This record gives sequence, C-alpha cells and structure tokens, in this order.
Amino acid sequence: MWIRWLIWAVLISGLVLETPGCSDDNTDSGPDGADGTSSNDLGGGGWPDAGPIDDILDVPDMGSVSQPDTIPDDFADVPFVSTGSCDDGTVRFTTVRPWPGGGVQTTVMLRTPNGDPVTELPAGSVRVTTAQGAGWNAATAPGFKEPAIVGILLEESPDPQRRLIQKTAIQTLISRLWPSDWVVLWRTGASVELLSDLTRDRGHLTQVLETIADKPAPVDVAQIWSVGKLLGQELLPFGPENRWLVVVSDSAPPTGGLPTGPHALGITWLGSGESTSAAVLEHVKLGDSGADSGRKVAEWLHQQRFGLHRIGACVDATPGASLKLHIGETSCSFMMPEPMEHMAQVLCSPQAAATDDYPFGQDVFLELTEQEKAVWDQYHQNRIVDDMTLKIRIGPSETIVAAAHFRGQTSLDCARKSISVNLKGSDKRRVAPFAAGDEFYLISMCKDDGYFNQVFADRLMRDMGIFPLGFRYVKLFLNGENQGVYLLLADAADSLVDRMVQPATVLRRRFDPEDEPVDVKYPNDEAGMAFAAGQYALLMETVVNTPADQLLGTLSARMDLDGYLRWLAFNSLFYNGDFVDEAYFYASREAKGAWYFRFMGWDPDDLFSSCHHGGKWALPDPNGMLYCAEADLDVALIRSSAVYARYVEWVGYLAQNDLAQPKIEQVMEEVKTELFSVLNDDETALAMTELHSHGEEAKTAAGAQNIISTMMADMLAKAEGRRVKLMQKIEAYGVSL
Repeated sequence: MWIRWLIWAVLISGLVLETPGCSDDNTDSGPDGADGTSSNDLGGGGWPDAGPIDDILDVPDMGSVSQPDTIPDDFADVPFVSTGSCDDGTVRFTTVRPWPGGGVQTTVMLRTPNGDPVTELPAGSVRVTTAQGAGWNAATAPGFKEPAIVGILLEESPDPQRRLIQKTAIQTLISRLWPSDWVVLWRTGASVELLSDLTRDRGHLTQVLETIADKPAPVDVAQIWSVGKLLGQELLPFGPENRWLVVVSDSAPPTGGLPTGPHALGITWLGSGESTSAAVLEHVKLGDSGADSGRKVAEWLHQQRFGLHRIGACVDATPGASLKLHIGETSCSFMMPEPMEHMAQVLCSPQAAATDDYPFGQDVFLELTEQEKAVWDQYHQNRIVDDMTLKIRIGPSETIVAAAHFRGQTSLDCARKSISVNLKGSDKRRVAPFAAGDEFYLISMCKDDGYFNQVFADRLMRDMGIFPLGFRYVKLFLNGENQGVYLLLADAADSLVDRMVQPATVLRRRFDPEDEPVDVKYPNDEAGMAFAAGQYALLMETVVNTPADQLLGTLSARMDLDGYLRWLAFNSLFYNGDFVDEAYFYASREAKGAWYFRFMGWDPDDLFSSCHHGGKWALPDPNGMLYCAEADLDVALIRSSAVYARYVEWVGYLAQNDLAQPKIEQVMEEVKTELFSVLNDDETALAMTELHSHGEEAKTAAGAQNIISTMMADMLAKAEGRRVKLMQKIEAYGVSL
C-alpha cells in the first residue's frame, strides 16, 4: 500500500510527467459499470522480453527449419532414466522407462554410419529379447515433434574479438531453434556459472549475453561432466528426451576424459581444432563469422532430432534382467527397469508405450475406513484443514496410501470442497498430461459457474507459455459415491521448483493494496523465506525508485516483464475482476548470483466479472485498456509511458493472434469435449449441486450439458465484443501494429 500512496502523492504533486492518465473512461467499464483497470501475470514461454517490439512479435527466422503444427506445449511427464549401450555408434539410448502392465518404454537416437538421422523404422524391424532367447515385437513412433532441451556451456575467449564472435554464434543458434525448445546457458570459471536458467525466452538469453562482464576461463573436463550429468539425468527427470549439450570454446575438444557411455549426452563442439573424442558427435569450426557457425549448429541439431524414436514393448522379465533391443542389425543391451507397482495390473500396450498414450483414466476413487470417514465428515462440517489419512486410486491404478486436507478460501464454504492430496512415498507418479509428482490438487470448481472458466483460461495461458502445470478433468468418488466433476491440477510450488536449475524461490503474491505479505512456498526454512520475501520487496521498490524513462529496461533485466504484461492483457481481454493475488513469481540465481523472476498466472475463475471491492483500488487508466489492475507492480504502467506502450502492444498482439476469436473458439470446443466426456451421466450431473440453481434440467447430463453450452457461447460472444472494443481503443491510442 505504501507504494500506492507514494504514487498518488507523486501524481497529485505533478512530479511524474510520464503517465498514461489518471482515470478510466466509464464507457468501457466492467460488466456492472465498475471502472476498470487490469492486472495479470503472463509467464514467459518463448516470447522475448527485451528489445524492440518487432523483435518480440516476430517468430525467429527458421530458414529451412520447420516446426510441426502440433507439439506438446510443455515437458513430457515421465521419468527420465537413461541407461543402455549399443554395439555400434548408430544407436544412442536416451531413456529406458517402465510402462504400465510390466512394459518398457525406450527412446533412442538413430544415425547412419555417416551421421545422418534415421527418420523411419520399418514395421517389424524392432524386437526386445532376453538372454535366454525369449522375444517380443516392439512398437515404434517418431519423437521428433517434441521440444528439445539445449544446454550451452560457454568458454569465453581471452581475445575480445573472438568473444564477440562466440556470443554472435550463440545468439544465432538460439534464434534458429524451434520456439518451443528450451535453453540453459552456463559459463566456465572457477566453478560453472549459470547465466540463464531453463527458458524459452530468447530475449532474456540475448540480454544476458549482451550484459555479462567478460570472464575468460579455460574449459574444464570436470565441468563438462557436471553440466552433462545435470542436463542429461537430473534436470527435469520427467522429459523431454531430446537433449543436447553445446560447448562453445575457442579451443579444440579434449582428446580424452569427456563423458561417454550410457548416461552421457552427445556433445556438439563449437570451437577450433580437430575432434578425436567419441563423446563429440559433431564438431563445428568457429570461424570469423559467428552467425554462420551458429547457423550450422542449429541446422545440425534440427536434423538430428528427426532420428529420435520412442519404442514400446511388453516383456516378461524381472527388474534388473539383461535385455537386448534389436534394431535391424544393431543390438543394444539394457536392464529391465523397476516396474510401476501401482500400475502393475493394467493391460500393457506396446503401441501406447511408443506413442506415450498413458492410461490416466478419468475416475479417481477416495477410499476411507469407517474411522477415517468419521474424521472426514467432522473436518468437512467444521471447515478444518488438517491432514487426514485415506487411500486413493487414480484411474486404473492400485490403491495408494495418501494424506489429504481440504483447501481453498471461499471454496471451504461449498458442499463440494477442494482437496490437496499427498501420496505416500517419494515416487513421482504420472497424474495428468505434463504432470508427475506425489502432490496434486482436486479442485471442486464450486465457484466456477459452468465448471469451465478456469480450465478454459488455463489452456489459453498454457498455450501462451504462462501456465506450465498439468491438469485434467476427473470424476471423483468418495467410498463409491459420485462427487461429480473435479479438476486434477499439479502442485504449483513443486512443479515450478522442478523447472529450475538453481531455484531461489517460489512465492505467491497476496493482496497488495492492503500490504498482505507474500506467501513464500519455497524455500521452507524461516531464514530462506524471509530473504526471498526481501528480494521480492526489492523488485517492487524498483517500480518507484527507478527513473520513469529507465523503468522498462530496469524491470526487464530483473524479471519477465513482457510475460507479466501479457498476463495483464489477458485479464483485460477477459474482464477478470479478481486476480491481484492470483500470481506466482519464481526466481532462480543467474549471472553473478542475481535473482531473475519469472511468472505464472493462477486460478483465473473470475472472468467477465466486476472489479472486486467496487474497483476501490483499481489504478487509473484514461485509455480504458486496463481492467482491475491494483498490484504494486502494476504501478509501473502508470509511471512509465514506455511500459504502458509495451502493454498496449501486447494487448493488440494477443487480440489478433493467441486470443483471436478462432483460437478461443477452438480452445473452448476442446474444453467442452473434455468436460462432457466426464459429465456424461445423470448420476454425475446430480452430484454437481452448484448447477442445480439453473433448474431441474441441470440434474441430468443432457440438461447440464445444454446449460453449460449456452454459458460457453455467451462467454465467446462477450470475449469478441471486448476484443473489438480494445482494438478500437488501441487505434485511438495511436499505436500502429
């Protein structure tokens, strides 16, 4: 609140000259006439967040590098366990994983003897055998459509001109990767220094390369080992399989000592000299043109991804048994992995393993003893949020012992309450697409009229790269009694920590206007939590302490500002009336240990609603393009005309692209299909008590679906009306897109 009073004082005194205005126009107010301002956090998934707007909005020039029309937006959600070795260099294992029903799923990179990718496997050409001679045919599927993780280790040259060439090569390389590919950037030194954590944000990577102080240090084989191990085995052990390490050096690769074997990543060396190491799969000479060298590496990585294949087989072997994978004339040895105990009774399918069509199942069963049910009923009636013990079955799985508690704030008043679940043990189990872990939420959506607002918004934000969590609709049963449709959603803090090489914090913003402290989710020790809250407070102080004409650049250097502005634009386009506390910030320690904050939106279930508190705290915007923006960070749009202009550009871009009518209609249809596949019988409709206020029709599946379909059509019409109004306001504002 202190920031807010400071801004008002400055505005009144007339000291701040760079401001977009002091009041919203009432002609474009919210649904009930409340004046609007908008606050929203869009995370940074692939969109540059620094530099001219043309650099932000233009897709990088891919040249001959074409990206498939459909790719997974996020990480694969299966354990990454690399093991296995082959009798020649044409096959390289990347993963060996268990599959439900005693199956095995492997991923291999195939190359011809001269290094070209093998793009197709003839039917029947792949088998798995035991040492005793038993054998099974395997199914195969190409894996090239999945995003890659590219780690870059920079050994800076002592020559200033060569350092410039190196950085140009890296910038060219990252600009020519698929936009869906993830990049981690390190630098050699006394110890390996993380320059940029895992990101799709090309602008942030470029900014880091342009601003880091020079620090030449020779490449160390031990450092290559440590980076390779982290990239290949430890970082995101839940996918994707396509991973590469690129070493950028002004010297030749070491003749020995580089990591090889079943657990090692293939290395691409961008440097000088000749390569004699089997660990270096490709060696590109770093010449006088960094752009040419970087382009060659990007083209080689692009070609190699087409050699990625996923293989599924249903084998009868004990854990640790020696197996052989036969691909044509080549054979590879590997061990049978430990099985998925909780999925042991599921029918194994080789084709499902090859295509990664995991049998999640749409039903979730909570099983309580008589004593446990008595505790459940007591906690439910009295709104108690303490842990309870129970057992759970997720789809076709075996029962799993778990702890659970009721969660939420306003939803605690509902008959159908939301639940947090913590599965016993540390094993990470697949619970939804792009989600594996031991903790997740079961969201009742009791405050979400029609049960689609949150899922619809989450899908849109996921496609924009600002909501990385896995989620899906499920049907919940309590001791066999149908509880209706719930949303299964991955745990936020754990998921965000898993995405970082050097996690510093995960925190949730609370109600800024009344100075509610941030809720630090990670770390969980008192000193660490206090320090994290302090670092976030320093970021907020930047908003008022930085000269207005420097604010855009200063904030962009410390956080994913463009991602946040996209989130604000999203909330304005959909009239989200309550979102100031629906924002997660997560930071990692990057160059020189500085914290860089990224962002994730949260719980967007108040679309097309009035600004809460009657717009009491809403920041002023005479241009009418903000809606219910009231956070301390949002003050940057009032102080700086450059930050506001950047926001307007994002509003226009999203209105014509990611949130244009054809896109949101497609997403709404996908949500309807998934929701109605679960809300598919009268018993489930009868359990959805919140919808019964619409009449007796809501108590049948057909009637409930009709009511919800009407709501969805109404929201799409409102969204188009709002989009048209915002485009008119942009034109009046004078921004040319």
